[in-house]
Amino acid sequence: MCLAAIALLIQSVEEDESSRDQLFMRIHAKIREIYGTPEEHCPVRAESLSLTFSLQQLAGEIAIRTAFKSIVYRVFYTTRLLFVLLAGKYLMAKGVQTDSTDWGAYKESLIANSDYRKFDEVLRMILAGTRQQREALCDYLNRLQQTEKVAYGIHYTTHALMTCAVFDYGNEHVHFLDASDGGYAMAARELKQQLTRLSDHNS
Repeated sequence: MCLAAIALLIQSVEEDESSRDQLFMRIHAKIREIYGTPEEHCPVRAESLSLTFSLQQLAGEIAIRTAFKSIVYRVFYTTRLLFVLLAGKYLMAKGVQTDSTDWGAYKESLIANSDYRKFDEVLRMILAGTRQQREALCDYLNRLQQTEKVAYGIHYTTHALMTCAVFDYGNEHVHFLDASDGGYAMAARELKQQLTRLSDHNS
């Protein structure tokens, strides 16, 4: 089964707050009906998480961490990073527990701390699913949009991106998700276009 990632933005144009709340409850229920439980539609899966030792994939972090540093420091940082990755791979494989971190449960902790869904008057979600699921969701949202209840933006791509803020490896780490190739930014463009059309229609 081929899964893709989508960035989804939904904004209600209902004026009544109670009506907006009820609408978003129905939308949440529909998303769950189409995509399944959060464990099924969250783009972060334990089986797909692995540490990389590819210098090509690590090049971005190395460049940021060693910016304006000497060649010697870059070599030192790269060597240190590879050692940390090797140690992390061992600790997670063996399920080692330290005073601050349960490395055997770190993948599950990472998933639990992934910020793939939020609501601040606009529902924002990163979902993983099939083309058929995406089409079913778009059909549903199009019906809502045609009755002038919502405006939405959606952008789909092959994979999701994760930006991590790690203060410690125990509990203080959060992982922000977006879809690749523009993600939320591309979805926001479509949302803005729909809001403009609704405004023009109602003016």
